[in-house]
Amino acid sequence: MLPFLFLFFPYSIFAETKTLKDYEPILRNAITQFEIVYKSSTKKHDLVEQKVNFMMNQVVKGEVTFLIDVEANQDLSAMGFVDFYNEKRKPAIVVGTYFLDQYEKNPSIFYSALVHEFTHAYDFFNSQSYFIFYKNNRIVKALFEADAYAVESLFIQNYLVTQKIKLTKFETFLLEDLEKRALTKIILVNQMASLPLLHTFLEIRDSKDAVHVKVDSLNTIGQNLLTKV
Repeated sequence: MLPFLFLFFPYSIFAETKTLKDYEPILRNAITQFEIVYKSSTKKHDLVEQKVNFMMNQVVKGEVTFLIDVEANQDLSAMGFVDFYNEKRKPAIVVGTYFLDQYEKNPSIFYSALVHEFTHAYDFFNSQSYFIFYKNNRIVKALFEADAYAVESLFIQNYLVTQKIKLTKFETFLLEDLEKRALTKIILVNQMASLPLLHTFLEIRDSKDAVHVKVDSLNTIGQNLLTKV
């Protein structure tokens, strides 16, 4: 257990209209429960263990912190690793309220996203010069993302599914992509579109709207994409 994990919480991103008081205990609980879920799994995977164990040790040592961003996007992009290299600050996992607001209902998406960002953080700590130099290179960034999706999907497969933890639509998509297509679809989506767009597609696909309403919604998205090409 990491009861002192939150000693390393010196910075926060916030808006004037909100305080962090409502979100800090949610994040504390979410990380504590993540550790319990992670350690309780009877099935392990070496790649996941390598990334997560290393990063949990970095958290304990105070080498990485957690920030809450109440102004982050309300979608899957609301969690990210920030190296703060040029600002000479400690790197951080930035968590948006999208994950905290739905934590009680959908805790799994927080766990999966955290493993994804732990993977990016692991790359930073173990290949810092390479990470910093190439992080804005599209090709190398794609490789970093592919690695993070691989570890995230392996975590879902070996730690969440085995404990019968309910998955969100995105996690189900990622798991199926791992098992049936070796993650080719998520990698393509990440390069050609975006995770928020994928999230929208899944919501439309699984909605109870009539078929013609779904088609109209997809056509609108398609037209908007074409205007950006």
